[in-house]
Amino acid sequence: MGFLHFAGDGSVGRPHIALAMVEAGYFREPKEAFEEYLGNDGLGYYDRPKLNPIESVEIIQRVGGVPLLAHPTFMNDMETGIANLKKVGLKGMEVYYAQYDDDTVRHLARLANEYDLIPCGGSDYHGLGNEGEPLPGTFGGPRKGTITLLEEAAVKSRLEKNK
Repeated sequence: MGFLHFAGDGSVGRPHIALAMVEAGYFREPKEAFEEYLGNDGLGYYDRPKLNPIESVEIIQRVGGVPLLAHPTFMNDMETGIANLKKVGLKGMEVYYAQYDDDTVRHLARLANEYDLIPCGGSDYHGLGNEGEPLPGTFGGPRKGTITLLEEAAVKSRLEKNK
């Protein structure tokens, strides 16, 4: 079938290529294709130009979205990064994630509270079908964060309609 089949009507990405490599028999799981070829250290990885986080927050706001920060622990200087993103409009950050231990969750929850950010959670689901991969909706933070996000989006939507 090939990677186009896996992408359907959407854009083709590395997850679709990984699934096609599994289907063709090169690997047993998509995770293996990422480890050897498609991941950041893989033989076939190309580091494309990317937006910086501040530009991303500004663009998300400009188009009426609610900017959230995923994987804050990947930042070199997390607290400074969060403070800078909050200044340009960051509304929430990932606090709950399957790979975080209790100490990390407590630390991130404290930062979210300190910077008045909505604490969010996620499964980090990329549609790869890896064994043990949490599915959408199966991991996340308290419902209060989700409700707050939906309210924020609804307010933005009403403001846009009234322009």
